[in-house]
Amino acid sequence: MPRLRFPEFREAGAWEEKKIEDYFSVRSSKRVLQKDWKTHGVPFYRTRELVSLYNNEPFSSEIFISEELFSEIAKKYGFPSEGDFLVSGVGTLGICYQVKAKDKFYFKDGNVLWYKQNGGIVSSFFYYCFHSDQIQNQILGQASISTVGTYTIQNAKVTKFLCPTVEKEQQKIAHCLSSLDEVIGLQAKKVQALKQHKKGLMQQLFP
Repeated sequence: MPRLRFPEFREAGAWEEKKIEDYFSVRSSKRVLQKDWKTHGVPFYRTRELVSLYNNEPFSSEIFISEELFSEIAKKYGFPSEGDFLVSGVGTLGICYQVKAKDKFYFKDGNVLWYKQNGGIVSSFFYYCFHSDQIQNQILGQASISTVGTYTIQNAKVTKFLCPTVEKEQQKIAHCLSSLDEVIGLQAKKVQALKQHKKGLMQQLFP
């Protein structure tokens, strides 16, 4: 049981231990050959772009695939949709991006894992759950076993986490934490604006 729980859910029963495969199909992408890379079209993401997406940092896609190839892959194999997750499996491990409704991209096989949701869990709750110590410690522990740090599809499937059985409790937790993220984002913008203001003043105050 968590140490802190919303009053309306204190009698809702214990949280249950689940595995990621209980709610998600864990897979990779269809392999795209380097000869199919383009300079424009549908963005093609690797781990570095995933990290930028996670940090909400502006970036320009370096690699694309054609609209025709994307449509062919999407029709045969599907592509990440709203509420799915992309997780870094090589290099910087444990970075998790929640796919948005407006997103249209494809991604590199092997480097990035695709958690395709099967239902039964609130996507935003899992986003925060994924960044908890419970899951992150498992990722680091599993990666340390191999010579080159990797987080594999098989390891991802059996990664465990605790989950409230009541969907409304999942929604409440996700809403609480996302509200804090919004406040943090606004404060970060204010800090950045003040830094720019200070920089401008210094340029004018010093010869």
